[in-house]
This record gives sequence, structure tokens and C-alpha cells, in this order.
Amino acid sequence: MSMAETKPGKAPKPSKKCAARVKDRDPDRSMVLLHGTLQVYVNRALKLADRDMIGGNLSQCLGLRENLSDPYVEVYIDKKRLLKTAHIYDNLNPVWDTHHALHVAAEVDT
Repeated sequence: MSMAETKPGKAPKPSKKCAARVKDRDPDRSMVLLHGTLQVYVNRALKLADRDMIGGNLSQCLGLRENLSDPYVEVYIDKKRLLKTAHIYDNLNPVWDTHHALHVAAEVDT
């Protein structure tokens, strides 16, 4: 029986994973789960420092083409990476011009 088919007045049986988690919680604490969509727009960066130390210095010593940093963007919430953009190679003024819709949920003690 799915959630949509649950009879009025009868709650669906929680999964084992959910039930174990409920047992671990303090019965005097109530918890609310907030969830939604986090809209992230990654536009561009300007005048980044060149952090490509080995490649950049070696290229300059050998007289080869300039080898600059390969920047990217990471988005974290509570030490969990939610997003990593593509690398923009050899560029200190990268443009990503991207939009990301990230579905997030967080426990809030009440």
C-alpha cells in the first residue's frame, strides 16, 4: 500500500532505516525537517590569483605558452559538497554562466 493509498486515520509503517533513526533520538526533543530548492547561479570570477605553481613556473622557465590556473567552483553545506562546476582551463577570469537547482533538506530542532 503506497502513501496515496493509506486509509484515513492509519499512518503508513515507517521503513526500518527511518524507525532506527527515530529510536536514536531523544524523545523529549521534537524535530522538523525543512526542505526546498536552493537556486545557485554561478556567473564568473575576476582577477583570480594564479595558483598553478608547478605548471606555470615550469612553462615560464622553458619559454612555453603561459600555463594559468584551472578554476572551478564548489558549493558546500555542512561539509557536504552539493555542486562542483567544470574546470575552465588556463583562465584567471573564468565565466561559467550556469544555473543549478539543488534539492536540500535540513533537520531543525524545535
